[in-house]
Amino acid sequence: MLSLADLQMRFAEALRTDSAWPRRMLRAGPCPVEECLDIYRANVIGAVTNALALSHPTVVRLVGESFFGRLGRDYAFDAPPRSGCLWHYGDGFADFLARDARTHALPYLADVARLDRILDRVGNAAPSEPPRRFVLDARTQLELESSLQLLELEWPADEIRAAIERDEDLLEQIDLKPVRRTRVVWRSASGVMMRPLGDASYAFLRALLDGASVEEAFLAAIDHAPQAVGDMDQEVLRAPYARVSLIGEAAS
Repeated sequence: MLSLADLQMRFAEALRTDSAWPRRMLRAGPCPVEECLDIYRANVIGAVTNALALSHPTVVRLVGESFFGRLGRDYAFDAPPRSGCLWHYGDGFADFLARDARTHALPYLADVARLDRILDRVGNAAPSEPPRRFVLDARTQLELESSLQLLELEWPADEIRAAIERDEDLLEQIDLKPVRRTRVVWRSASGVMMRPLGDASYAFLRALLDGASVEEAFLAAIDHAPQAVGDMDQEVLRAPYARVSLIGEAAS
């Protein structure tokens, strides 16, 4: 006899792969087993696709609801949710779009999905989290907004999203050339904010968020873009998402 965990795994596999469900495991009801599974599968896929659409609004606008629904269904089969909380679902959707042959005519679509996803995550982050703190010296520390996220793009996803939100005719004016773009995203009292970052500032913040000390992060910035280190004062230390404070000082 199968354990409950094994039974749940078999049921999830039947939903994900359309594999046959052993009849001996289910008792006949008002409708055939296969029909009931189809209904349940459709409900699950609908919920997952809707969650993806809510967190990727620009992608939906670019490809249309019908095509997005097919992409969402295939992604759900490829990477089914591992939690009942769908807010965390979709972190791999951009990479899925980059691999899917149906989207190759839109090479920027994966970057648009990355931008949509990070804006959604930052916008829904817990508002009461304390800032991240990094020791500068014996007396001072650098505080960064807890919601802060970094984004590296190859395509002008931010311009595409802005055009979609304001006037789709503006899409024709965007230069769709692949050029490396780095952005910092955080949430302020006014909402989700985004700014461009220079190479040194991006390398510095990336190292900090990956667990490096301030000294190690500064060396990473020098190694990555020595000519742009001077920009870090305005782009990081004096930025609205950062604050230099005395160690032990209460946040204002």
